[in-house]
Amino acid sequence: MMLLIRRMKKEDFSRVKALFKEGLPKQKPKGSMSDAGITKILKAATTYTCIKGNNVIGFVSFTESKKRIYLVFIYAAKPREGIGRALMLKVAKYALEHNITSIKSSMSIIDKAASAFYKAMGFSKRKKMNWFLYAISASPRAVVLRAGNADHAQGSRMKILRGL
Repeated sequence: MMLLIRRMKKEDFSRVKALFKEGLPKQKPKGSMSDAGITKILKAATTYTCIKGNNVIGFVSFTESKKRIYLVFIYAAKPREGIGRALMLKVAKYALEHNITSIKSSMSIIDKAASAFYKAMGFSKRKKMNWFLYAISASPRAVVLRAGNADHAQGSRMKILRGL
């Protein structure tokens, strides 16, 4: 499988927005947001897309402030195919290139799949934010090590092309 990770282009916007909408109800607890809210988030964030063939099959959006990246949303249309890992690796490499020291996000307490993914990527729980969210964080170097090692473990099943 050949994947291309690149910064979102104008022509990717509608597909990324559709994936965002597709991913919200899969969150635990279910997420929801207006069309305008999704557009506002995507326009304010830095977004990288995962492309297979001519199709956008995943994306990650984040903001940055004070040497930190804050993940807004990460979603893969097909789980367990290395898409999320490839996107997270791109974010970590971006962080290292821009001297960013921490990647932060929040994670549902009840979402076992998200918990396993973030743990595999080197994130740790920092504090309970409310009844359903943990604050989590990782160093970019830890994510590169974890995601890069997972890449090698998959061998030739997947090749990630460096995006623009």
